[in-house]
Amino acid sequence: MMKQLYIIGFLLFFSGLCGCYEDKGNYDYTETFEITIDSLKESYTLYALVDTLRISPEVSPVNAEYDFHWCVYQTNVQGYAPKLDTIATTRELVYPMTLDPGSYQIVCMATERGTGITRIEDRPLTVTTALAEGWYVLREKDGYTDLDLFSTEKGKIESIIASNNDGRNLQGEARAIEFSYNYKAWDEVNERYVNTNSIFALSKEDAIVIRTSNGKIIRDIEDLFYERPTVANFQNVCSQSSELYLINDGKGHYIYNMSSNSGRFGAALPGDYDLYPGWTYGVRQPLCFDKVSSSFVALNAMSSKVVNFNEKGAVDSVAYPKVNNLNADLLYIGPGIYPSGWALLKKRQTDTCLMYSLEVNNAYTPYNNPAKKCDTLIDDGTKGLLQADFWASSQNNNIIYFSKEHEIRSCNIDANYVEKNQRTLPSGETVTYMRHLKTSDGKVNKLAVATFDGSRYKVYLYDIQAGNLRNDPEILEGEGRVGAMIYINGMTKTTLY
Repeated sequence: MMKQLYIIGFLLFFSGLCGCYEDKGNYDYTETFEITIDSLKESYTLYALVDTLRISPEVSPVNAEYDFHWCVYQTNVQGYAPKLDTIATTRELVYPMTLDPGSYQIVCMATERGTGITRIEDRPLTVTTALAEGWYVLREKDGYTDLDLFSTEKGKIESIIASNNDGRNLQGEARAIEFSYNYKAWDEVNERYVNTNSIFALSKEDAIVIRTSNGKIIRDIEDLFYERPTVANFQNVCSQSSELYLINDGKGHYIYNMSSNSGRFGAALPGDYDLYPGWTYGVRQPLCFDKVSSSFVALNAMSSKVVNFNEKGAVDSVAYPKVNNLNADLLYIGPGIYPSGWALLKKRQTDTCLMYSLEVNNAYTPYNNPAKKCDTLIDDGTKGLLQADFWASSQNNNIIYFSKEHEIRSCNIDANYVEKNQRTLPSGETVTYMRHLKTSDGKVNKLAVATFDGSRYKVYLYDIQAGNLRNDPEILEGEGRVGAMIYINGMTKTTLY
């Protein structure tokens, strides 16, 4: 309360300066001049970056001439005096809401020109964010990548990155997106790095981290690493409870969040390896596949190099499928029913494929064999799964969805790999992305299929029932080609485990 009194006192002093005029000593105390400001609401609540604050004050006496000052200051501050900002000097206030989310006071000052008398009215202003919940779509258009948000509260908001960062966007095709609730960003008030809700966006040639509160860039390729990589070929990123992992040009980088850090990735893990862009993971370390050794490997922030697995498993009496030196190429790797994952490999120079069922929480000492099962499949042209353009494994059951040209099909692994046609897409649309996106609480459980017609994208969000895609999916549309997407609600996100 005292803080507000100090501020109002300053406002009165400020309005006195605004209303200074020559004092000739000719006073008339017989009549009181009183100004009133009406039509202001009791309080205002707006969405940052989306809404516009519009106020048309009714001021009396109506036949007088007035000068106006609109100001705003933050109320929920500790340890320092809030800054008073003038946002308009017109009668009508039209203010696109660019303030950060938080609690403010909006102040209207009307000064009668003849007398210099000023009337002050202030109202609570709450600024919230539409960026905290909805579908984020990472898409590329004309060689540049940006984010479109389909907000739960405010509908579609285009070009989140460019519109909040002076036109800045990402160079190259859209690659990967991730949300982190504990990324470390600098807090200027407390002068330390603090956990910050943030989004990672990767294109082939660029990488940034933005705040979910206001869309502002925290770090970009210039300072996201202690040493900027000599080659920019960003491929994937994931955020775990205590670690952040990133793949650039086949090399793994990490940030260990259980210790103090500045939000920068260290140098690439050393060694002769080349990671495929895909991975699957449990609560912590990603399980990957290395092109050079043709082996399953893992990234672990507690290890100074890429983790190699033993052929020996957790149970001595069990013969585990081989996981090293497989002489095979990775077609797909992704999540299964937690804590499992799937990997589909094609043996080099043969028609043999391997379907691995993986234990995703083995990426820690003693690095036991993560393979639970391996089925051998022959690519004789009869199995669409082996000829697919895109794959998306289910986190609900042992089913893998896949696309071939305009068809979306499913393969039931438990039913001897029987395949079923699920949907046929319009002939002018090409699939660019597929993923089963599911939140840990199960409130979001969709198969996302993104298509491209040469200029625009569509994202089909299919509900899933008993492994089948239901009719009438929600459809998101926009310009460009989709490379990745994620659903965010506060601190909850769609995961890959």
